[in-house]
Amino acid sequence: SGSAWDDRRQSTAMGSEGPCGIFSSVSGKLVAISLTLLAFLAYTVSFTCRRGRTDFRSWQVFWLDLAKMGIGQAAAYAINIANTSRNASHDYDDLSWYFPTFLNDELIAVPLGVLIWHITLAGARRLSRRYPNVVWLQALQASGRYYSADASHLSAPLNDGSHDPSPHGAPATCQAVETVRSHPAAPHRPTTPAPASKAACGCAGAAARVACGWCCHPCATADDRTAPVRYDWWLVQLLFWVTAVLASRELGGAGIPIVSRAMGSSSPYHRLAEAIDNLQWSCATKRWTFAGVFRILVDLAQLFFVDSLNKFRRGRPKASSHRAAV
Repeated sequence: SGSAWDDRRQSTAMGSEGPCGIFSSVSGKLVAISLTLLAFLAYTVSFTCRRGRTDFRSWQVFWLDLAKMGIGQAAAYAINIANTSRNASHDYDDLSWYFPTFLNDELIAVPLGVLIWHITLAGARRLSRRYPNVVWLQALQASGRYYSADASHLSAPLNDGSHDPSPHGAPATCQAVETVRSHPAAPHRPTTPAPASKAACGCAGAAARVACGWCCHPCATADDRTAPVRYDWWLVQLLFWVTAVLASRELGGAGIPIVSRAMGSSSPYHRLAEAIDNLQWSCATKRWTFAGVFRILVDLAQLFFVDSLNKFRRGRPKASSHRAAV
């Protein structure tokens, strides 16, 4: 009822501030973006410390993985805001509902999104055995691998027991990759049926190859420039990953109204929203606590979780090929 909602608003500590929103103004949105970038920056610093010890990706592959997670997280954020506004129309303001919605997203929707992603990859692997010449299916063979299986033999050894046929473990150039494809008689080197010149996703994949190659080349290290990365394959994985993220957020977000209908005001989401709403804090303090500090911490935990399950793992490089570690 409207009068009950008005009484509740007046009884909170916000007083004349009215219902508390979530960085709703233009400057507030800039703050929200800055907080997200801060979480990504912290994760990049952690990768710098882990690289060469427990993580052997090149910077080029790491940036592609990070960009894929970032775009997926932006899509998830839009869904979360929509879910928050829908839930807030009942009893509490947007800010009080934001943290329960965000927590539900991290605990339920994020694992569900990773599950949907890996089920999609398993389906693509099965389909690729029937349709080996479909390029976009080849791009979905392994999460975080943006090159064909034969190219992976020309770099650091993988953790599946495959060898490094390049001399002294030295990194192979893209020209060497083409040489292997042009000599299918070479022993023990599996080849991808789809030609390397054919881009996945048609014109969009070809544009991704050109644009990403132009953007990444000036910032790439010497080892990155020799990596046979295909940006059209990254584009395919990005599209399917964002789709998995959107589906998981919609399914996960439906849990709050379902539980609320079943349990009413005794549901854990209602209790948490009520506790936040009844805090004797100013709106600004609540906003910076629940939509600021807590969000950065949870975002960091999400990045570690998703990246650890979605990255393509290589084995430890040989001692003689330290500079080619990826």
